[in-house]
Amino acid sequence: AQSLVSISVSESGPRKMASTITSCIVYERGQEPVKDAVLDEAWGWFVVVGFGVFFTVFTMWLTRFETNTLGTAMSSEQFNTAGRNVGAGLTAAVIVSQWTWAATLLMSSNMGWRVGVSGPFWYASGATVQILLFAVLAIQVKRRASHMHTFMEIVKARFGTVTHCIMIVFALMANMIVTAMLLLGGAATISDLTGISKLWAAFLIPLLSCWIYTMYGGLKATFFASYVHTSVIFLMLIVFTFSVYASSGDSSGLYGSPEKVYSGLQQASLHGFFTSTGTACDFDPSNERCVQNTQKSVGDFSALDSFIENDGTCFTADKRETGKACKFQPKSSGTCCAFDLGKKITSTQYCRADKGDCVDVGAKSYESTGCNADEQCVPSFLTMGSPSGLLFGITNIVGNFGTVFVDQSYWQSAVAAKPKSAVLGFLIGGMVWFAVPFCMATTTGLAGRA
Repeated sequence: AQSLVSISVSESGPRKMASTITSCIVYERGQEPVKDAVLDEAWGWFVVVGFGVFFTVFTMWLTRFETNTLGTAMSSEQFNTAGRNVGAGLTAAVIVSQWTWAATLLMSSNMGWRVGVSGPFWYASGATVQILLFAVLAIQVKRRASHMHTFMEIVKARFGTVTHCIMIVFALMANMIVTAMLLLGGAATISDLTGISKLWAAFLIPLLSCWIYTMYGGLKATFFASYVHTSVIFLMLIVFTFSVYASSGDSSGLYGSPEKVYSGLQQASLHGFFTSTGTACDFDPSNERCVQNTQKSVGDFSALDSFIENDGTCFTADKRETGKACKFQPKSSGTCCAFDLGKKITSTQYCRADKGDCVDVGAKSYESTGCNADEQCVPSFLTMGSPSGLLFGITNIVGNFGTVFVDQSYWQSAVAAKPKSAVLGFLIGGMVWFAVPFCMATTTGLAGRA
């Protein structure tokens, strides 16, 4: 149930005027505010239940078809290793499906939106290295431990029981983190798009989308499902790519061709550093330090701090590009704003100095180099010179080594592959996977910012 409460707040001291908070809504524990979803809730149930049932039935049929056609008998070894005879193509498709997490689609797009074209590149390249290097382990598995089932068996045989127990903890933690991210990311995305309950989505997705057919057909069934998943992913990417870069677009004129997206990103940069920044007197013209009432209207721009250190170009006050390169760097001391604005400035507005090109972004201050005194530096989304993107790339490379080399699913793919297909499957899978986050982020991420 919901109750509408009107609250009146009075303040003592110099300000004795009572201010009234209009209303607030109190929810029972476990309830959520009603959100306007893009699609109807029925579409959410169709995706969760319909696609789940489709994948389950289709995968079980493929498993039964292979069993009847090839005469494969189901045994414990077949269930856990898929017969150790999977080819390079299916291995590559499985790698693409396994490495496509919620973050692959969501975080890559967010990085494209935040830092520009460097975000998609560093996300994709930073997570491809591990798969390519795992090809070395894949062939060593086939050479030196051809009868293994889990990489824990190798750890125990080589390093003993103590190390084995320690690695079990790391492996379980990695699997729990990955599973939680996949479930929560998928459930949250479907919930935001359709309004379906996150709890129901998180409960039904693993039950209908993987658990039933895995219990029926074992590892080979998951490989068949992964092939279908990869096909759907690339079909989606083709739709996004043509919609953003080879279509009629919409009335906004911000996407539909590379020229429109390019122009939109340039205008976004100009909006961020011209429209959403202002001097202290623009925000508080009544302050005693403001001798002239020259207030201008200041707009809003989200996450200016994410790309302010990107390589940029100098612009004149009337937004004409000069062609000179410039760059913002953190200020060694002090702030740019002439005086403290308090609550007169929002988190999506930014105060700049009265003289010089210096901007306060949150608690940090940045000043530019390379421009004349009457010019402003405007960082670009269309540059690889992005410290934020590079830092993310380094973090991505280091962190993803753990999520690949301690994840049993990649070792299972190596176990199931034919000896001559193991290396080729991982190399193809890594290179093909690169296209997934890169394409997703350079379409939805850049078009969203434009």
